[in-house]
Amino acid sequence: MFKSEEEVIESPLFMALSPFITNKYKNHLHEKIDYLYHYTNLEGLMGIIDIQGFWATHIKYMNDSKEYLHGLSLCNEIIENFSRNATSDQVKFLNKVSEKLNEEDSENFVISLCPNGDLLSQWRGYSRGQYGISIGFDVKQLCQFTTPRANEYLLPKKVIYETDVQKSMISDIIDIGLKNIESKGLDLQFMPSEIATTIKWFIPLFKDSSFSEEKEWRIVTTNFKETKENHPLRYRVRNNIILPFVSLPLRNQMQEKKENLPIKSIIVGPSDSIEFTIDSLKYFLKDKNYYDTEVSPSSIPYR
Repeated sequence: MFKSEEEVIESPLFMALSPFITNKYKNHLHEKIDYLYHYTNLEGLMGIIDIQGFWATHIKYMNDSKEYLHGLSLCNEIIENFSRNATSDQVKFLNKVSEKLNEEDSENFVISLCPNGDLLSQWRGYSRGQYGISIGFDVKQLCQFTTPRANEYLLPKKVIYETDVQKSMISDIIDIGLKNIESKGLDLQFMPSEIATTIKWFIPLFKDSSFSEEKEWRIVTTNFKETKENHPLRYRVRNNIILPFVSLPLRNQMQEKKENLPIKSIIVGPSDSIEFTIDSLKYFLKDKNYYDTEVSPSSIPYR
């Protein structure tokens, strides 16, 4: 159950503040949807099937790598605005929040999903000239899966492209911190860290409005540098960079037995050998016991 704003102000811990903000902005973060698609290449599909889970990419090394800086820039702007009419204690608090926001004490890893499984911009961005595919997941079933670490649930959330909504979320989080010190007095040891951690949890869901065509959804996981229960860091090569990622094997929280991921369909991107690719995919899926997964070609013509 989500706490009231008054209760969160009295104890704005990350574990209370994060679900409170999520619930307040639920219309922006959630939507009833049947399927979400993950764009990748054939190698990516094989990895997902083999580990029965996802490879989550470090947010700083994704295709649009400046997006995290977009969120931090908004934070700096909002903190500056709050500081103009703040008391001396509030300024100290805001400065400490800013310091915590800029600390590299955590790393976010992201899985990108899209409601459209046959989008030209996605084929260009994610298949990168290779033989691209989009993997269609049943969202309701996917939400029943979790990772082995600390019962971490992988729940997809909508990316927010509207700058005014992004600013409103950040402002609400900071405002709760300010109201807390007004009620309980200045705390520079603990409270700024809780406020900054909450903001950092939402920043990976912020993107510039120029990317709004994608209508992206995301699953985000975080490695905290002072925590021992982190996902092991791994690397792979993508073009001219060494790409950090974490492996997220999944299990169904509703059942003890291991079962297939809820992959309902695979769309094969435009290529000069699409039928041959489809044939090989069907053979691979049958061998991996994905008998009910539909494989179909993209409707976009190959050029």
